Amino acid sequence: MKKITIIIAFGLSALWGLWLIAIPEGFITNYIENSLIKSGMKIETDGFKKGLFYNFSIKSINVTGKNNVPMLTIKDVEARLNFTSVVKLTPQVYFNGNINNGEIHGNISLKGADGVSIINGSNINIQDIPAFGRLGIQGTGNLTFDLWHMNNRSEIKFSLGDANTGGSFSGTGILPLDIFQKVRGALVIENELASVKSLVLEGKGIYARVKGDIRRNNQNLKIEVMVNSSQSGLPSLKLIEQFKVSPGYYVIPLPYFKIFPE
Repeated sequence: MKKITIIIAFGLSALWGLWLIAIPEGFITNYIENSLIKSGMKIETDGFKKGLFYNFSIKSINVTGKNNVPMLTIKDVEARLNFTSVVKLTPQVYFNGNINNGEIHGNISLKGADGVSIINGSNINIQDIPAFGRLGIQGTGNLTFDLWHMNNRSEIKFSLGDANTGGSFSGTGILPLDIFQKVRGALVIENELASVKSLVLEGKGIYARVKGDIRRNNQNLKIEVMVNSSQSGLPSLKLIEQFKVSPGYYVIPLPYFKIFPE
């Protein structure tokens, strides 16, 4: 028994030594920062600190699109490298952190677009998140989402509650967002094609549904808007009168919806 204990202790010490000495900090940060290159996005880390037994922390992770356009920042990240996945050359990281005081956690493949990643977020306030500003969404709201990614295919389900937003849908200036309090949707993104499986916006006496697909430079998106007769006189709806199909029913084409990073 004593001999077995010594062997186990020696093995654990060897693994610990491998983590502390043979896997430098630069190896980990380079993997993280290059993990989204194939997706057209860039990651920058700040305040990386390696801990014991394959744990590490990062003060902040900044995600940008092309031309260094800011998208979002994840703060106070605590993570653990899966040692077995490293040996198999399929490195994975389990992590948790926060975005605007909301929680984000999951399992990320450091092989980038070729790996499997699962990320979940909850109670994230969208205020001051650049990615939403680029969509023309301003204000507050609590975001919850589930993201699954494998082999250049991503599936995203999300909901936005308690919304108090300004701006207009996709920045078009046509459909004001302050009339909606809830948003929920599901998207599939694959090979620069985003399919809107469902995207619904709900307000008092008003309901909007988005349909269509999005490519980087081409799309066939349209919004169907249904308005209760009690809300038909809203001043904010005057801009969509030109898209009326029948009383209380409107179909609005979208010229451009900026879903892909630039």
